[in-house]
Amino acid sequence: MKQFVIFLLLCVPSMYGQNPLEGKWITNSLLCDFKEEDSNLFVLTQHKNESFGYSTVFEKNNKNQYTSYYFAPCDNDCFPSITGTFELIAPSYVRLNALKFEQRGFCENKDETLHHDTADYYIYKVSDKTIFLVKSTSKNEKEDQEKAKYLLVTGIKEKIVFNQKQKMKIKAKGIEPLPEQVKKYATNILQLKNFKILAYNQLGRRAAWIFAVEDLPTGVITYVLQEHYTDVKGKEVARFFDCTEDEVSQFRQ
Repeated sequence: MKQFVIFLLLCVPSMYGQNPLEGKWITNSLLCDFKEEDSNLFVLTQHKNESFGYSTVFEKNNKNQYTSYYFAPCDNDCFPSITGTFELIAPSYVRLNALKFEQRGFCENKDETLHHDTADYYIYKVSDKTIFLVKSTSKNEKEDQEKAKYLLVTGIKEKIVFNQKQKMKIKAKGIEPLPEQVKKYATNILQLKNFKILAYNQLGRRAAWIFAVEDLPTGVITYVLQEHYTDVKGKEVARFFDCTEDEVSQFRQ
C-alpha cells in the first residue's frame, strides 16, 4: 500500500508536466495585457506558410518560458515581442506571466519590464491544430468549458458565407436559428450517427447562423452554417452548408 501511494505521488507532477502547448503556434495576438478584455481568448493554430502575423513559442526546456512576437517578410516594419513564463497549474489550466516587452524595427526601440501581467487560462483543444486559451476567474472546468464552446461560434466574420455551395435548402419564414434542421443536416449530409450541437450564434447582423457540431466518437467539430434569403421567386428560404475548423479559423476575428 505504501509503495502504491509513493507511485501516485510520483505521477502527479508528471501529469501536469505533459505540456499540450509545447512548440510553435500562430496566435491571434501577443500573449500579454492579460487584464484587458481583448485577452479573454487567445487562439493558437498550427497553420503553415503564414507570411505575417503573431507567433508564440512555448519552450521545450524545464524553464517554462514562452516568447510571443510579431513577424513579417519586410524589414521596414515594427516588431514587438513578449517574453514570459507559463505554469501548468492543473491538467487543463495554464498560468501565463508576461515579464518583458521589447520593440525593434522601424519604430521606437523599447525594453520594458512588465509587472503583475498574469492570468489563468483554461486550455480547450478544438482540434489537433487549434487550441483555445480561455481566461478563467473561477477555475471551474465545467463553467470554462461551456464558455469555450460558445467562443467556437463567436467573432466569426460574416464573409464566411460568401462563395459557399449550399448542400441543403428548405422553406423558412423569418430568420430564427433552426437547430432541428441542423440535426437533420448532420444526420443526412454529414452522415453522423452520434453527435451534439455544442453551441450556435448569429453571424453579426447578417441573417445567418453558425452551429458547432461535435462528432462524439471522434471529437471532431464541424461547423454548419444556416443563411436566410429570398429566392428569385420571392420565397423565403434557408440554405445550409458546412466548414471544417481549419476553414472557419480563417474567418475568426
